Amino acid sequence: MGNDENYFELGSPTPYPRSSPAEIKSRNIFHYLIDPKYIKGDVRTMDKHPNSDGILEITNDQGVGIGKFEIQLKTLSAADINNPKHQCQRGFLAFCHDSTLAVLLVVVDNKNNKAYWRYMDSETIAEAANRLTGESVSIRIPSENCIDG
Repeated sequence: MGNDENYFELGSPTPYPRSSPAEIKSRNIFHYLIDPKYIKGDVRTMDKHPNSDGILEITNDQGVGIGKFEIQLKTLSAADINNPKHQCQRGFLAFCHDSTLAVLLVVVDNKNNKAYWRYMDSETIAEAANRLTGESVSIRIPSENCIDG
C-alpha cells in the first residue's frame, strides 16, 4: 500500500458511473426476457465500446447458429414509457449504416420489465438522418416491437 500520505493526495478511486445501476438492471431484464434456447451471447454494460453493447446469435432448435446481430442496449426514459423512443447520436447512425451485421436498438423499460426493439435498417437510418439537425435525433420504437416474456 505504500505511504498513506501519498494516497490522500491522490483523492478517491474513480466511482462507477451514476448510470451503472440502471444499465445493469436493463441488461438483466433483457437477458431474462429473451429465450436462451434460441438467442446466445452476452450484452456488456459499462463498457468502453461505442455504438454496440454486444453481438447476439440466433440459433435453430438444434442450437446451430443461423444469424448474428449487433445490439445497442439502452434504458428507456421514464418520460417515454407510453411512447418508446431513444435519442440516438449521429455517430450511432453512422455505425448502423456501416455495420456489416444487422443492428438492433433495444430500450428496456425497467419499471415494467419490458424491452422494445427497432431494427436499424437503411430506411430507419435515412429517415433519422433527414430529421437530424444537431448531434442527435429521436428514434421512435413501435410499441408492438415489445419483448415482455
